[in-house]
Amino acid sequence: MRVWIQGMPGGDETEVVAGTITEVRDDGAVLYLREPEREERWVLAVPQEPGWGVQALWFSFIAVDAFELEDRRSLGRWFIRLGESAGGSAAPRGRRASGLRPDSRDPR
Repeated sequence: MRVWIQGMPGGDETEVVAGTITEVRDDGAVLYLREPEREERWVLAVPQEPGWGVQALWFSFIAVDAFELEDRRSLGRWFIRLGESAGGSAAPRGRRASGLRPDSRDPR
């Protein structure tokens, strides 16, 4: 997936990194990020639009509040969209997406 960690889709000044949803939770989704010049990290992405949640990704990009997974420090408002960024977005070996079935768009 593509993760806008600065700016927004269609914006002039943006930074987009590759990411993978590794877990879907009641409060959002855990994203594995691969950013240039940084160590790999996991972030909690909480959709801003009530009632839609992560399932809205099947239609478009969504706005999320992003938090460091370990200490819940706020990272700001990000945007996420399905699709692969340059360099790929596979999660590291041993970290499988839980709750996502490859044969279904429903993450339950």
